[in-house]
Amino acid sequence: MVRTNTNKLKVALGVVLALAAWLLYINTLSGEFIKDDIYQVLRNEWIRDFRNTPEMIFSSVWSFMEDGGEATFYRPVMHLSYMISYALSELRPWGFHLVNILLHSLNVIMVYLLSLRLLRDTIEGGADTSNDSRPGKRTVYGAFGAALIFAAHPINTEAVAWVAAVPELSFTLFFLISFYFFIREKVLLSTAFFFLSVFSKETAVVLPILFALYTITIGPREGRLLKGGALGWVKGFAPYLLVICIYLIMRVVALGALAPVSRGSEGGLPLYLSALNSIPLLLKYIEKLFLPVNLVYFHHIRFDIITGFGPGAAAYLLTTLVSTGLLFILYKKEKRIFFFAAWILVALIPALGLAFLRGSPDFSERYLYFPAAGFGLILVSIALKFIGYCSGKTGVNAAERRRKRGTLAVTIAFTLLILVYSAGTVKRNAVWSSSIGLWADVVEKAPENMTARLWYYNELIKSERLDAAIDALNGAIEISPPGDDALDGLHNNLGIAYAKKGMIRAAALEFQKALSIAPENKEAATNLEQAAVILRAERQNK
Repeated sequence: MVRTNTNKLKVALGVVLALAAWLLYINTLSGEFIKDDIYQVLRNEWIRDFRNTPEMIFSSVWSFMEDGGEATFYRPVMHLSYMISYALSELRPWGFHLVNILLHSLNVIMVYLLSLRLLRDTIEGGADTSNDSRPGKRTVYGAFGAALIFAAHPINTEAVAWVAAVPELSFTLFFLISFYFFIREKVLLSTAFFFLSVFSKETAVVLPILFALYTITIGPREGRLLKGGALGWVKGFAPYLLVICIYLIMRVVALGALAPVSRGSEGGLPLYLSALNSIPLLLKYIEKLFLPVNLVYFHHIRFDIITGFGPGAAAYLLTTLVSTGLLFILYKKEKRIFFFAAWILVALIPALGLAFLRGSPDFSERYLYFPAAGFGLILVSIALKFIGYCSGKTGVNAAERRRKRGTLAVTIAFTLLILVYSAGTVKRNAVWSSSIGLWADVVEKAPENMTARLWYYNELIKSERLDAAIDALNGAIEISPPGDDALDGLHNNLGIAYAKKGMIRAAALEFQKALSIAPENKEAATNLEQAAVILRAERQNK
């Protein structure tokens, strides 16, 4: 009877999680195509016919564009997901958003199923009172809590609400399934889903590290890898290494090279300096996991790049040593929490490496989508430890009153957290519903970012809010320092706004200013020619 009740509870909570994931993101169904969506969806001929699949498999992610795009990424599964979305709604955005919500819901369920395995019956402090191998009620509630934190965390809004971020959702789903089958020692199924994960996004290449860490930390002591010794490890990881090799070969075939295009000069830094320079960026990612406030699409992060050993490098090195020491203590004392912390750190390795390969500390909230699952597991593990501490050293014989007080405190804190997270997610989804809303949010939170201002002013012009655009552009030009990279764009956009209002002479003057700042600005040159034609026609008519 106890087992039956627990199984019913698991199913009921799983249904609640699926509904919660849908309800939290249902307001994205009315959203527009934004930024990269214009290219990846609206101008992507591949997704309109499944017969384009072979070309998609053997080409870079941007090869469908007329100029071939930048050969940086190889993600064929992305186009397959867009093909499915297109089959649902053609080029109407709701179908693409629907697929994103579905993928997120499936990810939430997979986090739940994984958490049931990762938290069950080995949690210290009396998390479970059952003697069998099935999860007890407290483990079920813990898994529910971890999955609900992942479902509601506001940091995930960029990945779910933005159509272009579908690779984050798909690689996460396939890897979570792969991990689930790895734990159950279903090698063939685990390898197959790892294959899909890698071909969804290259981030998955590093994630088998989590398989190894699971095995040596919280996995069962009688697991096949540990029983097999060194040969068992080789056999156990050979299928995943084979998948990685296949991916790398296909990547070279599609891109013509292995590494992505470098966008900066910092890519030549020694490995140890690149690692040290990653520390402040890593801290920024961890900060946003714990405190998801002031979320914004275009984070403008500034810190000095260290090119040699000095005070800055010493500070970063000290931070690294202290953090490593704390992780070592966790490994010795709390292997479960250590593993969940490693989940976050390992998942961020590609994001940190890519940032400094490109030569700039780029920060993107969507890169925290997969790590957010590990974050939820950390919080739940700490909560269960707290309840166990309140109960005494052994949960079975602990004072019932103290246990209930601890459980009540955790329940209240968890409920408040989920309510705050949910409100933040729903509110953030509204920002992602339109281009003008997205860029208005960026300009408000990062007013010094002129690139974001250019996008915002362009959206104002496109939406025919010309007076607002003209006022904003004139204000931006006044505060822009001489030589600012965005200044020619500001003058060009101001000229476009004037032209749309019929003020052709004023428009021509702004196009001339843009060209005087950046003679290579082809758009400003074309706009000036068109303005000149209109002005000549006006003179002839007079």
